[in-house]
Amino acid sequence: RKSKLTPPNDSLFTVFYNLFIPTEAISAANAVEVLTEQLEQVAGSLRRFEEGEKNSKSAVVYYNLIGNNEIYPMEKISDLCKSLHPGLSCQLLNFFETASEAATLLDIYQFCQNDDKASVQRTNNDTRVVYIHSKGSYHSSTHNNNWRREMTNSVLHQDCLFPPNDACDVCGAQFYTRFSFMFPGNMWTAKCSYIQKLLSPEKGGLYEKLKRESIVKFFKLRLWGQLNSTLMEDRVDYFGLGRYQLEHWIGSHASVQPCELHKKNVTFETMILGMVNSAYDYEWNMGAPREE
Repeated sequence: RKSKLTPPNDSLFTVFYNLFIPTEAISAANAVEVLTEQLEQVAGSLRRFEEGEKNSKSAVVYYNLIGNNEIYPMEKISDLCKSLHPGLSCQLLNFFETASEAATLLDIYQFCQNDDKASVQRTNNDTRVVYIHSKGSYHSSTHNNNWRREMTNSVLHQDCLFPPNDACDVCGAQFYTRFSFMFPGNMWTAKCSYIQKLLSPEKGGLYEKLKRESIVKFFKLRLWGQLNSTLMEDRVDYFGLGRYQLEHWIGSHASVQPCELHKKNVTFETMILGMVNSAYDYEWNMGAPREE
């Protein structure tokens, strides 16, 4: 692990990026397209903040590169960031041949544990972090591409980066409560003071252990007739098993106060079909107004 991360004082926001580039040539080329598009979205967010202002803005992207570090090494990524916006700094944290989202979520967790601004006495200055990942870089599809674009657009929107109500702990496109507290697709912004309350997302850690234990308890209570399930189907994503476990991490503390960007009538299907229009379908809300 690298030493304590210290974003420049003039950085408008801090992004943590879980980037996967496959070793196979065709898939790797698609992953580079995803990388370029998402960094363009970050740069675009900076430019929107600059509109009508004289001063330029800056931001930092901390990223973990997983899989292939030859087709697009860190020097090329750094150059790409500067070409998209002169104030955009992209810094490699680690390279892994194999890893999950846990690697970057753990970096966020450790960053927030060291954040001096996230104290109770300084809640108005609480650092917010952005988490994105390169969804669709391995399994490219129209649905995955639409989903990734909209999740990325949402977390980089002004109302998620700087929510109108500072009580909001976590923000994203759509917050679900039906089977878990989570943002489907797992991209969000979050206060460091909230992240500090969570269990570490490290592989084999206490969060993973307690998550499994809670699911076992759920099944036992249902088997004994002491619980009527409201989780609809028995599915691994609903229970947060396997790779879906980390999707449930951000909403795993009882004190969470979420907010979301999409209007209540904007469904998951609307998002993956690429039918979300930010001019009409964005309406920041505190809480979880949808029933999903």
